[in-house]
Amino acid sequence: MSQRLFLSLAVVLFVAGCGKKDQPGSTPGMAHNPSDTAQLAPPAPPPAPAAADSVPAAGPVVTHTATIYTGLGPIEIALYGNDAPKTVENFVGLAKKKFYNGIGFHRVVPGFVIQAGDPLSKDPKQYEKWGTGSESIYGGEFADELNPATASGRRGYVTGALAMANHGPNTNGSQFFIVLDGRGGSGLTYSYTIFGIVGKGMEVANAIVQAANGMEIPKDPVRIDSVSVTPTQPTTAATPGSGKQN
Repeated sequence: MSQRLFLSLAVVLFVAGCGKKDQPGSTPGMAHNPSDTAQLAPPAPPPAPAAADSVPAAGPVVTHTATIYTGLGPIEIALYGNDAPKTVENFVGLAKKKFYNGIGFHRVVPGFVIQAGDPLSKDPKQYEKWGTGSESIYGGEFADELNPATASGRRGYVTGALAMANHGPNTNGSQFFIVLDGRGGSGLTYSYTIFGIVGKGMEVANAIVQAANGMEIPKDPVRIDSVSVTPTQPTTAATPGSGKQN
C-alpha cells in the first residue's frame, strides 16, 4: 500500500471516529468499526489562506505550559490561550480537577495521531466503548474555536499540534489528539480546534505508538499519570516540535 493511500485511509478513519455519540464518532472519539467510514464523505480540502493583511506576523501566543506525565515520560505542551481561550480554559480546568489522571491513550495511528481524554478508558471492562466518553468543565459539549486567520489556524495540523477531537461541529469535551506527522495531519479538514503544540516530548509520543504494538485501540494503553499546568507570560509559540521559542 502506498504511503499516500495509507495516509488517505488514516484520515478517513480519523474523521469517522468523530461522528456518533458513544459510538465510533459520537463524543470526541475514534472508530472501533471501520465500516462506519462508509457513511462519510472524503475529507474536504484545507481552508483557503487568509488575506495577506490578516496574517499574524508571529506564531500563536502561548499563555500556559502544560506537562502531560505519562508512563513513558513527559510531554510538554505550549497552550494557545489567545487563539482558543475556551478550549484552553477547559483543558486547564480538567487538569486541575485531576480528570486526566489514569486515562489512557486509547487510539494510536502511526504517522498520524495519538488520542486520549476518554474517562471510560480508565476501565478495561469498558474497552468496547473506549473513544466514546467525554466531559467538560462547562457541563456539556462546547463550541469549536476555528478561525483560519489566527496564527494556529494558518499553521494547521503540523507535527506536534494539539487539537480537540469531536463528533461534529461544536461537540467538544475532554478528548484531544496530538499529531505525530504533519504529512498526515495536512489531510484533516479544519474541524478540530487547535489549542497547543508539543514543545518537548515528541519522542515520548512516538514511544506511545511503539507501545501499542500495532493496535489502533490498544488493550493496555499508555496512561496519563497526571497533568500539570503553569500560566506563562504571553510569548510567541514554539516552532512545531522544537521546544524552542521563535
